[in-house]
Amino acid sequence: RGCRRRTLAEFGRSREAGSRPAFLLEPNRYRAAHRPKLPRGLTVLKPDRVKGPSSDRVSLLRLIAFVLPAISIAAVSMPLVVHLPQFYASKEIGLSLVVTGSVFTLMRLLDVVIDPLAGYISDRWVTRFGRRRPMLALGAPLLGIGVWQVFVPGGPVSAVHLGFWLFVMYLGYSMCLIPHLSWGSEISPDYHERSRVFGWMQAFTVAGMMGVLLLPALLEANGIQQHSTQIMAMA
Repeated sequence: RGCRRRTLAEFGRSREAGSRPAFLLEPNRYRAAHRPKLPRGLTVLKPDRVKGPSSDRVSLLRLIAFVLPAISIAAVSMPLVVHLPQFYASKEIGLSLVVTGSVFTLMRLLDVVIDPLAGYISDRWVTRFGRRRPMLALGAPLLGIGVWQVFVPGGPVSAVHLGFWLFVMYLGYSMCLIPHLSWGSEISPDYHERSRVFGWMQAFTVAGMMGVLLLPALLEANGIQQHSTQIMAMA
């Protein structure tokens, strides 16, 4: 109570004198008194202004080598949605639209389980070659074989044939995509370098998508009208 009376009295005197109330300055003095004192010459920067050492920078050659697989991985995903369902439901393959749609839907539902499983194994599979490389090395052949069998069936096939090779292709796709994305966040400890890596990766991803979509149009402009030939060229 005594402190309160003294503060109010000082406030009254300061108002009469026309000066700033003393107790309003108290929080500023408190923060100044408890602010940590840094050594001379040391400046605190904001986190987004802190730059890592030059050793954290990813070289251009290493960066391009890392993001190159994004072209092929992205090129696989577009025909699966745009071209393949129509191709398998055409007279060249002979499956009905209902069967084709059911097989593709079932494989996409299985992919919901495959993706988290691939990420779980990739995070915990520690080898002398790292965590990401072994799964990429195993997934790339599966993806290549699956893509060729799905894109180039060689004539009329059954729904079992389509479902099996779609499963192989999606398994290889997840084993390549998930570790590759995870590896990008670990390639450098510097925040800005990781942003640079993913920026390049997205650019190569868009290039792969656009390239595989433009390919049928280019073939058609050069007189190649057969749909199966265009699909094989994508593979």
